[in-house]
Amino acid sequence: MKIYHRKTSSLKNHCKGTSLIEVMVTVVVLAISLIGIAGLQIFGVRYNHSAYLRSQSTMLAYDILDRMRANRAQAATTNAYLMGFGDSIPSPTTDCSNVGQTCSPFEIAQYDLSQWATAVANVLPDGEAQIQIQDLPDRRVYTVSLKWRDRRDTNDNQEIITPFVYRAEL
Repeated sequence: MKIYHRKTSSLKNHCKGTSLIEVMVTVVVLAISLIGIAGLQIFGVRYNHSAYLRSQSTMLAYDILDRMRANRAQAATTNAYLMGFGDSIPSPTTDCSNVGQTCSPFEIAQYDLSQWATAVANVLPDGEAQIQIQDLPDRRVYTVSLKWRDRRDTNDNQEIITPFVYRAEL
């Protein structure tokens, strides 16, 4: 029985340095992959924050409309709930949050606008609000418009103004 032995010295010389090149290529591919994952995380956080601000604007629009529904007589017959972009936050003459305090419907409207406009300014970055009323023959339509500064959808990190409009009847 003959036993054949391979020559290992020629294989060692032939494969010399190949594993080091493979490791370097793997490190480069891994580094590029990690940079890509970091970019995806940055965009994910940015879009998640944008969605959060849109949710907050929806809740703020519902909030003022619920306040109008609670003070329906004032909202339906007067323009006490009107507000424009850039208007200063109204300062109410009476704090209607106290349980023992009696407020007129107009004072409640001023208090509601003050509280709501303050919430818009605090929750949305550079948030502004507008409330318009459109009188139609058989109903009154309220339009709540909000806008704020957002960094979504830009490649060069420029800020854009995001609008939100909600229309409702009381």
